[in-house]
Order: sequence, then structure tokens, then C-alpha cells
Amino acid sequence: DKLLAAICHAPWILASADIIRGRRLTSFYTIQDDIRGAGGNWVDQALVIDANLITSRQPDDLNLFCHAIIAVLSQPEIVENSIVTDETELSGLLLGSKGGKA
Repeated sequence: DKLLAAICHAPWILASADIIRGRRLTSFYTIQDDIRGAGGNWVDQALVIDANLITSRQPDDLNLFCHAIIAVLSQPEIVENSIVTDETELSGLLLGSKGGKA
């Protein structure tokens, strides 16, 4: 599966495309009901990685969102069957994929 990343209101498009059913994701809080209505498991986290899907809530989360995209593009194996909900978990995955070396 190809990487798919969405921030802010962009998950609305994913809901319309019917590709979030059963997936954990986040978005801007005002569309959480629409995400849930489309079958997504909405959580209020700065970053959520659910396998090949990366989502963030808002522009304040851009730094973490961009780091996650770079990490997944450079090491796609780190997120296979993973759910990441914060920077600590992302760092842990990255460190674990490098054999514990920073």
C-alpha cells in the first residue's frame, strides 16, 4: 500500500472516498463526527499513523506530521501494522528500526 497523509480537514476527502472505515485517524476537531460517521475511529492526537495512513489535526501539528512522513518514506517497514499516536512512539519506532542507535 502507498503512503497516504492528510492533515486538518483533508480527512473529509478520505471519508468521502470510503477508505477510513475501521481505521484510526485524527483531523481538525470540527469534522470528528463525519469521520466517525464514515466508520473511522477518530482520536484527538497530534499524530496518528495507522499502517500506511498518517493523519494530524491542525497546522500546529505540522512539524510532527512532516517528520512522520519523512520517516515512513525513508523506512516504510517501521509502520507495518503499527498505530502511532505521538512523537515518543514515532521516535521509538525509528530507534527500534535502527537497532536502537540514534
